[in-house]
Amino acid sequence: MQLRNQRILAGIGYEQTDTYQNLFDQLHKKDIQLNRKSLADLAIWEPSSYEALLKIAFSPIEEEEEGEGSGGKC
Repeated sequence: MQLRNQRILAGIGYEQTDTYQNLFDQLHKKDIQLNRKSLADLAIWEPSSYEALLKIAFSPIEEEEEGEGSGGKC
């Protein structure tokens, strides 16, 4: 299990100050439900996908403002 954690952290990179728990908190907020094994596999075998996932996880949550959108039309 510790190897998976190391792979996940290595995928984040040391230049970022985000912690391992912060990653899981952000994924949970974005309703991304991946376990440690899946994240570790992405970090090793699909680094570009893992990087995209990190961008999504750490991007600010965009809330739809009132008055914008479809305007009540279907």
